[in-house]
Amino acid sequence: MLPRALVALVLFPLIASPRAAAAQPAQAPDAAACIADHEAAQVENAAGRLREALRLSRSCALSTCPELVRGYCAKLTDEYARQVPTVSLRARDAGGCDTTDARVFVDGNLIAERLDGHALALDPGKRVVRVEVAGVEPEEQTIVATRGEQARTLRFGEARSSRCGAPPVAEPKPASPLPPPADQSDGLSTVTVAGIVVGSIGLAALATAGGLGIAGLTQRSDLEACKPCTQEEVDDVHRLFVVGDVFLAVGGAAAISSVVMLIVGSQSPSAGAPAASGRVSLRVGPLGGAVEGRFW
Repeated sequence: MLPRALVALVLFPLIASPRAAAAQPAQAPDAAACIADHEAAQVENAAGRLREALRLSRSCALSTCPELVRGYCAKLTDEYARQVPTVSLRARDAGGCDTTDARVFVDGNLIAERLDGHALALDPGKRVVRVEVAGVEPEEQTIVATRGEQARTLRFGEARSSRCGAPPVAEPKPASPLPPPADQSDGLSTVTVAGIVVGSIGLAALATAGGLGIAGLTQRSDLEACKPCTQEEVDDVHRLFVVGDVFLAVGGAAAISSVVMLIVGSQSPSAGAPAASGRVSLRVGPLGGAVEGRFW
């Protein structure tokens, strides 16, 4: 506090000279108010209300106060400004981006309508800082503000930070069902079965061709004994040989196809590879026949 002698020194000229007081009616009240602010600032500081102490010390350091009082108050202002705790707040909106549109409460009292990037002064002690941002739930943090601790950063909504500027997340596509595992059993493959079937057809065709050939030879021997023979008897013998040739050709082709398919079917596919498959078709005409096969 100002020494009482100095207080008297400041006020005495105004009290002792009524004419001077009349000439400057506002001077005495200003001087008294400055001295009162100086003393009140120190009381508030002792009570731990540093923000109010800083406000009062700045008030009595104004140019309207007597020079002697201004000097004392300027020193107090420097001291309190170094000691008052301050915090810097960062808040994020519903999209996860930085925002200034946030209201700040300390211990339930509104101290800022929005954030402007400047630090906020607090009184020392335990404080509850609450930030309200439109579109999200309010958040609170409880801190202990310490004398001399300044520019402490408090972050609100950091859990939403990864959303800022991120593209919309695409819905995952359902995984395609895995194909059924290849049958690793010891059963015959499709090609092998087809080869057996075609081989059986070929054997039957060859047997039929042999039978028709024998019948044709027998009837041709009969024609030697019946000369001259009718044209119908000659045509019958000729027809037997033609049909026999057809079955012979079909049987030979079927036999060859059967051998090829049995060879292909006997080669087991590697693990995980699809089994070989194929298609066989038999065509028979009046002048011949053919067996067609395709494998893949």
